[in-house]
Amino acid sequence: MMDWISELPRDLIIQILSSLSTKDVTATSVLSKSWRSVWKMVPNIKFDSGYHYKTESHSFSEIVCKSLLSCSSPVLESLYLVNIYESEASDDIELLIGVAFARPVRKLVLELLLDKDYDGELIRILPSVFFSCNNTLEILELSSKLLLLDFPCRVSLKSLKKLRLIDVEFKDDESVCNLLCGCPILEDLVVHRRNSYDSKAFIMAKICNSKYEDDLIRFPSVFSSGNNTLEILELSTMLLDFPCRVGLKSLKKLHLINVKFRDEESVCNLLCGCPILEDLTVDRRGNYDAETFTIAVPSLQRLTIVDTFQGTANGGYVINAPSLKYLNIKGVGFEWFRGLITLGECYEFFLIENATELVEAKIIGVIMDIHVHNEDILASLASVKRLSLDFSPLKIKCPTGITFYQLVSLELNTRKSEWSNLLARMLDNSPKLQILKLINTANDYNNRTLYSFRLVGEWEKRPKCVPECLLFHLVTFQWTNYLWELEEELEVAKYILKNARWLKKATFYTEPEDVETLEEKREMLNELASVVRASNSCHLVFESSSN
Repeated sequence: MMDWISELPRDLIIQILSSLSTKDVTATSVLSKSWRSVWKMVPNIKFDSGYHYKTESHSFSEIVCKSLLSCSSPVLESLYLVNIYESEASDDIELLIGVAFARPVRKLVLELLLDKDYDGELIRILPSVFFSCNNTLEILELSSKLLLLDFPCRVSLKSLKKLRLIDVEFKDDESVCNLLCGCPILEDLVVHRRNSYDSKAFIMAKICNSKYEDDLIRFPSVFSSGNNTLEILELSTMLLDFPCRVGLKSLKKLHLINVKFRDEESVCNLLCGCPILEDLTVDRRGNYDAETFTIAVPSLQRLTIVDTFQGTANGGYVINAPSLKYLNIKGVGFEWFRGLITLGECYEFFLIENATELVEAKIIGVIMDIHVHNEDILASLASVKRLSLDFSPLKIKCPTGITFYQLVSLELNTRKSEWSNLLARMLDNSPKLQILKLINTANDYNNRTLYSFRLVGEWEKRPKCVPECLLFHLVTFQWTNYLWELEEELEVAKYILKNARWLKKATFYTEPEDVETLEEKREMLNELASVVRASNSCHLVFESSSN
């Protein structure tokens, strides 16, 4: 069998060995005389102290150095030094990296673990070897709570494209700058830190894709200097302070997750300094930092706002994005208490201005002050083609004089008492509607009385004239979590079936029932099925919501 393998092309043998652990690869040298040197040509090397070398008579460092010095591959594609405990190699880390950098390597991964009883100082690594020119390293990953990066002068990693720094610390701000400034073509940066005692300013320069996570710290004015390459920036759990406008000229995607701003001016100075920003996500926990959160970005095309409200009943949001195409608003004005959504203090306003290019909008769980009507939001969505609405209970009206001429798909939540009024208005004001989806997302479907309602106002008083969309355009009707035992919901369903002349399919999803109620449910659904439909080609479907 071994002779047969030996007949394979040398490149194929090396490729096969590259998929094995380094310990297993070196073990092949004892197979035969012809295999003694094959392992030395394998370009992918992985040393795992925790798995491979605990029973070896030689130290981990000795094994690594001996193997690297014996390796004859012209370029190391990857070198992994992982699961290394401080007690095993702390004195030799610089030596190991020096040996690794003595030959060309494309990917270097270093993971240093902390012994349980370790109470010593941080290990200062990455010496002057990084200051000499390195033209092959493309990916560098460093992970350890023990590593202290000290760069008194600029490094020279001319080919580095991807850098991951997990739990490492820097000696000072200068070390941060000297590392990143020495990576002229860096494209992807991930930084995950547990504190910011080492560096007050974290400078990201010339990066295409950046993600930064930290405990709550102040992000400094470093962004005020011009940056012509940063395209993607994700910030999580920090305080942003921008006393003047930033200079992120190439930024296209910005995610702000649980980020706080020093003031409203900082919000403005960040967003106004991103002239070609296209995608913005804002995930907040209230308005303690900026009562009025203004998003004025002419280039913005996609906006997501998630706000689990925990602030004061002042201020709100102002959105002015004339190029906006996709809008997703979720939870603005909600308070979460013991897993339930409760009405508390809420924002005074939520203004969307100049959204004439809007294609799709999802408005989920927005609560406004009693003096502010949700029709202010609807009026700004007149150009939308696909719309999903889940307003919370207050005065809900479709603004008079506003027609949704381009709306072809509407999804409406039926868990609140005003949904039928809004449905009636939306049908009247959406002449080209083709798809109608009703959905009940209430938490407890078994307690039907909590979500029952009376069809009053706009639905019972609606004009006798059938809406244009039902007469000429509606082809798909879907109702998820249809409460079959409520007479009111039956009336709405009947109305749609009786008047939608071009309806092709109507699907009702119902919750599974106890055996005692199955017969009652069957009778109610049979009544719905017996309705004379305006469309002879309409296919009526009943399915379980659990499917």
